[in-house]
Amino acid sequence: MLALNTTFQIHPDVITTELSGAQGKEAVLLHLGTQQYFSLNPTGLYIWRRLEEQLSLAAVSERLAAEYEVDDEKARQSALNLAQALLEERLVEVTPSAPM
Repeated sequence: MLALNTTFQIHPDVITTELSGAQGKEAVLLHLGTQQYFSLNPTGLYIWRRLEEQLSLAAVSERLAAEYEVDDEKARQSALNLAQALLEERLVEVTPSAPM
């Protein structure tokens, strides 16, 4: 289980392409090593960009709550769930020395 103080780094084999979708900016992530695609909706892209900054999941969820005007618990769950999915797909790696 991921902790809120966990930070990530983007896997070096991942490229990001932003797209303009019906609901705003979206993105497609491609892991060059596995050839797997992963789609992000606008909220997912917002979280992804904060993970690129190596912010902790706590900081990501705080910013998400403020940006999208959602309650703190929903923002925490969204950040944790997406981070877990990205980790499972090997699109991100836990920053060395960051606890899980």
